[in-house]
Amino acid sequence: MNRPGGFKVVFFWASSSLIGGSLRLTSHSGAPVYHFRLVPWLRAASGKILILGIMRMPSAMEIATNLGRVRDQIATSAARAGRDPASIRLIAVTKTFPPGTIQAAYECGLREFGENRVQEFVEKLPHLNLPEASFHLIGHLQSNKVSHAMGFAWIQTVDSDRLARRLNESAAAAGKALSVLIQIRFDDPAAPHSIRSGVSESEAAALVCYVASLEHLKLRGLMTLPPFTTDPEGARPYFRRMRELRDRIRRSGYPQLQELSMGMTHDFPVAIEEGATMVRIGTAIFGARPAPGAPAGSPTGSL
Repeated sequence: MNRPGGFKVVFFWASSSLIGGSLRLTSHSGAPVYHFRLVPWLRAASGKILILGIMRMPSAMEIATNLGRVRDQIATSAARAGRDPASIRLIAVTKTFPPGTIQAAYECGLREFGENRVQEFVEKLPHLNLPEASFHLIGHLQSNKVSHAMGFAWIQTVDSDRLARRLNESAAAAGKALSVLIQIRFDDPAAPHSIRSGVSESEAAALVCYVASLEHLKLRGLMTLPPFTTDPEGARPYFRRMRELRDRIRRSGYPQLQELSMGMTHDFPVAIEEGATMVRIGTAIFGARPAPGAPAGSPTGSL
């Protein structure tokens, strides 16, 4: 628990087109993955700019303190809803953070981690020693990358027959069974930040029926990213619809749909009040991460 935090910094000359972007590097030991926010530092007469790349690295003490605060919020939200806090699983979102940060979080007691990108996870995995950890893929999975996703215990973003079929085939080849969630998309033309991935509410039952028939997939529930609103209460109707959808499908003959993965840093208390069994939290535990091109406060910046 004595892992230090601090900053990682790089300097390099580049063109102005890189400003506001990010830089991805590996360490000298070969361990990935560092994502630096890029800002201008010095402009030369030639027009080249000395770029400063900064990445904030939380210390183990900061992670432990933040984790305690999050667990308290989970307990408070559960109490408001008359629920047992132990029924809510905390998925620590570690996208863009290097293996050392994940290892520190594990030593703080976290056991379930969420990653958004298959390639990033594949690069991190050899540098981790987490015998009791399980990893969830919480980002969109392309069919052509399914075979590389077998290191995950959970795939939370199944949204088509084709993807489910490919996952089942790869899991069979790997001699394992994958726990999966169906990702639900809420089509709301009035919402400025609607999520495009996922299956619609009207198509969910058919996909559940198909996935439940696959031998190497263990269908466990539903997952969603609701249209983003700055007010957490704006997500409540979507979380409520998720719970109602899950309950309807369960009553139709799928009692294995126990899980509801919904709620992130800015709205997880509301999600818990509406029945979430998994919350996916990154920023509240690890601090802000770079989110190039995303509007301030958008979903990519506040998991």
